[in-house]
Amino acid sequence: ALWLALLYAFGTPVFFRTGFLNHNMMLGHVTFIGFLILWNPGREIRWPDWVRYFVGGIAGGMALLFDYSGIVLLGGLLCYSVAKTWGESGLRTSLRTPLTYLAGSAGPVLLLWFYQWRSFGNPFFPGQHWMPPVEWIEAGYQGFTTPQADLLVHLLFDYRYGLFTTCPLLLLALLAPWWNRGQKRSLPKLEFAALLLIPLALLLFCSGISYTRLQYNNGLSYLAPLLPFLFVPAAVAWSRLPRRLGYLIAIALFGLFAAVYI
Repeated sequence: ALWLALLYAFGTPVFFRTGFLNHNMMLGHVTFIGFLILWNPGREIRWPDWVRYFVGGIAGGMALLFDYSGIVLLGGLLCYSVAKTWGESGLRTSLRTPLTYLAGSAGPVLLLWFYQWRSFGNPFFPGQHWMPPVEWIEAGYQGFTTPQADLLVHLLFDYRYGLFTTCPLLLLALLAPWWNRGQKRSLPKLEFAALLLIPLALLLFCSGISYTRLQYNNGLSYLAPLLPFLFVPAAVAWSRLPRRLGYLIAIALFGLFAAVYI
């Protein structure tokens, strides 16, 4: 666990992002903490279920408070909590879960709406509604459109801000389904699916925001919330590699980020 924590901190862009435009990174970590509280692996959290769903809702609401892209993570945690309750306690209990979750999210969301009302005179329009013109904002609604295939490719592979070019370790997450199956499974099916589908939903959402191309001047930003989610399946794949190869990859990543950012 200690070595994986160091690999996450210094083998990904996390250390760099903590010092520059870090609200997206905070969004990801707050949401991931909410995911862990809802999951409760090992039943280590002794809270009643409704308390865990309420706190998970607070985390989801905080995601939206940090950034409007957080609406994807807010919805992702909601879907996960309903699916988890349905699988464990049946349909009747799962119907109560959204109410508890949304009650928890209400505080941060109301705070966001209050801020927007005091700042702009309208609580519901996003801040982008009043954003000064920037490149590509003329497309769709203030730059927001349906997913664009070329932008999707840029978000993944552009040498300046692509997810896999700025964090090659996450390529291992694509191999995780091969190892996390059958008797080799180390993560439950539902949680493993959530760790992959929530990032996919945010990727599709961001591929519809035309001005995400502006990341060329600050590096990985819009997809930074995906790092804690995708690191877990990547760590599953990394732990299954031959030990020498795994250590070689870790050392290479430490050296890469040290050279680029220091």
